[in-house]
Amino acid sequence: MTLGMIIIVFIIIKEFFLDPKNKNDKFKLPELIKIPKSSNLESIDLKNNNISMVVTLDDGTQKIIIITFDNGLEKSRKYIDIDKSN
Repeated sequence: MTLGMIIIVFIIIKEFFLDPKNKNDKFKLPELIKIPKSSNLESIDLKNNNISMVVTLDDGTQKIIIITFDNGLEKSRKYIDIDKSN
């Protein structure tokens, strides 16, 4: 019975007072996501470790920005121009 009480107290302390080792769920998105100045964010998509955004620049052109994260740190950032000539 004493062992059971010790286990219950340990679980309560672990769940409520100790921080988890993996903190992937705590992104500071406004600080991490930067879009070009004088542009409008049209859409944003969050999947797995990727953030995809469509932005419209002040000259009317659009870009796709793809940001990849690994353990909460930015791993890569790609810019793709959207061609509307077709």
